[in-house]
Amino acid sequence: EDYGHLLTSHISQFKRYPRIALRRGWEGQLTLEVRLDKSANILNISILNKSKYDILDKEAIKMIERAKPLPKPKNLKSDTFTVFIPIKFGLK
Repeated sequence: EDYGHLLTSHISQFKRYPRIALRRGWEGQLTLEVRLDKSANILNISILNKSKYDILDKEAIKMIERAKPLPKPKNLKSDTFTVFIPIKFGLK
């Protein structure tokens, strides 16, 4: 299993749907680009393609913060690496 999948499933346990977005029926999808070092410390988080709602984008970043400590990657060749994490806020 690749590290991206491991990380995505770890982080998804920390998802909270913002209350205002729930009330208004807002849904969205975005992709986070997360740079990590080999100990899985976060170096940088950026949003690649934003959802239509700022609040969902901000929640995606908070979700990663809550998910610390992140699982450490195995067999890493480089000191830093980047993972792309798709996040979906859906009400179904």
